[in-house]
Amino acid sequence: MVNYFRLNKIKESRLKIETLTQLKQLIHHRLRCSLQFFAVFCLLLLSSVVYGNELGVKQVTIGVLAYKGKIATLSQWTPTAKYLSNKIPSCQFTIVPLTLEEINQAINKEQLDFVLTNPGHYIQLQAKNNVTAMATLKTSYINHALEHYGAVIFTRKDAHLDTIKSLKNHSLAAVGEGAFGGFQLAEKVFSDFGIDVKKDLNIKWLGFPQSDIVQHVLSGKTDVGIVRTGILEKMTLKDGISLEDFKVIAPKKSTSFPFVHSSQLYPEWPLASVPKTNTKLAKKVLIALLEMRQDSIPARASDTAGWTIPLNYQIAKTLLKELKIPPFEPQAFDLNKFWHLYSYWIMAISFLFLMCVLFIVFILKENRKLLGQQQQLTSQRDQQILMIQQRTNELIEINRVLQQDIEFRIQSEKTINNGCEFLHELYNISTRFDLEGKEKLQSILDLTRKYLGVESAILSRFENNQFNLCIFSSSKEVNKAPCSMDYGNQAIIENKVVVHNGQNKWKTYIALPVFVSGTSGCLFEFVTEQQGDINLLESQELAEFDLRILNVLAFWASNEIIRIDNEDSNHNQLQILQKQFLDLTSREKEVLKLVVDGEPNKNIARILKISPKTVELHRANLLRKTKATSTIQLVKQAILSGIVNPT
Repeated sequence: MVNYFRLNKIKESRLKIETLTQLKQLIHHRLRCSLQFFAVFCLLLLSSVVYGNELGVKQVTIGVLAYKGKIATLSQWTPTAKYLSNKIPSCQFTIVPLTLEEINQAINKEQLDFVLTNPGHYIQLQAKNNVTAMATLKTSYINHALEHYGAVIFTRKDAHLDTIKSLKNHSLAAVGEGAFGGFQLAEKVFSDFGIDVKKDLNIKWLGFPQSDIVQHVLSGKTDVGIVRTGILEKMTLKDGISLEDFKVIAPKKSTSFPFVHSSQLYPEWPLASVPKTNTKLAKKVLIALLEMRQDSIPARASDTAGWTIPLNYQIAKTLLKELKIPPFEPQAFDLNKFWHLYSYWIMAISFLFLMCVLFIVFILKENRKLLGQQQQLTSQRDQQILMIQQRTNELIEINRVLQQDIEFRIQSEKTINNGCEFLHELYNISTRFDLEGKEKLQSILDLTRKYLGVESAILSRFENNQFNLCIFSSSKEVNKAPCSMDYGNQAIIENKVVVHNGQNKWKTYIALPVFVSGTSGCLFEFVTEQQGDINLLESQELAEFDLRILNVLAFWASNEIIRIDNEDSNHNQLQILQKQFLDLTSREKEVLKLVVDGEPNKNIARILKISPKTVELHRANLLRKTKATSTIQLVKQAILSGIVNPT
């Protein structure tokens, strides 16, 4: 019974344990289901929140520099915000008028999506906060749409201030030191005239709106004022002031710009997006602004002519650099800050420098060892170079001698060939029977001039210390002989070829005497003037072959001149004989013809049908007129003169 009871107890215990285990598993399963349901519920809740945000309207804030005052700025730009909200229904645009410092703080706190400010402030924000220009504002004035503006420096009309330099030590009213059109543009004008406006003038910072500056100057509280262009003109339309009450200092002229201005013109205000602004939203805003019409309600309310793509603001950046305005102001050197920023780099560089010094010392020691070995190698190399150089010089000298020998042989062969051609041409001319003596001499003179390569060749006749020009071969007419009396006489006296180079007026001079008799002959002269470019004779010595050529020329010329002289002598005698027969009558010529034929007087009388006494009379007249001493001499002279020809 006890055992049975114990067994039942054991069975009940086991049953309880199994029941508890199943209950535990059931609890765990339901817990997992609950956790899963809770996670799904959280996801659905989160998605509904996100989806709800997407369906909701996003707030977009545009910060605007309130240079006219915050109330006026809000009134001016609220229609533009409404226009953008209508164009982009998913966003609600809000205008926040701010000062320069307030814009900087709002961007740092990420409270703005877009900012509309002046170009100088934009350059500062671009450098510091990485803003990006999206569009450029176009201002409106009557019928003008302006994309640029500047600054005007003005004073009262009755003030005795006419130039920038005359403003020195006077009071000046301006918006503030950070105002681009309200101060910085004018500061550049003062700087161009050598005036430091912050030191040389008494400045009163009046802030916005800029109309207060105009009133201060007009009331005499300050002498000079600075405002952006258009302020004076628009105040004449709204506030009842007159431009004639003011005087513009250092005015500039621009045909396309309607406002008075003293500074250079710069691009109008840019609308810029901050880095956190969504790119798609920025594109939608840009498209909406570019689509804004000039006559639309927001454009008229903001006193603008719409928007254009962003202009180039580099000119504004250059201005800030020249004036050293933040972010381009000179930075003072702070040693503590420098050490705090670069201490690790300084220690690292110092360690590297120390290592480099140790390495250099090690290198120097090794270099000394290598230097000794290098000196030994250098000495051996120098000895080898010296031996090579000596051998090279020897080879160069041998090559030079061989080259000179080759050139000499080539020149000799060329000289011989030219001489042979010259002699061949000389022979051809001398054997021509169609040329007279002087024509042959002319041809020979032309040939010799070309052979020697000179400008002129002259042949003159000398007799009893007098020279007479015979013929010449030259590119210009020669009317004087000899070319050189001294060198010509030297050649005749020494009876040899005379050569001179670069002396007197001749660059080249060659004289060749030709003797016919002891006191008469001819002189060949071959010359080139100093201003010429020809200089074939390198020295005052002719080659041996050329001398022989000239000697052959002298020998041939001597024979030819003798032959010409004989021809001239015979020609003269013939002319004398012919003159003796000029006075003969026709009957006397008939009698002379028969006498030459050997007819006796009787036959002559019979042939001519005259008496023998008349024949004797004619014969006596013939002897008298011809100065012949006998009939035989008469017949000889008649035949030599060519008056009659024997049958």
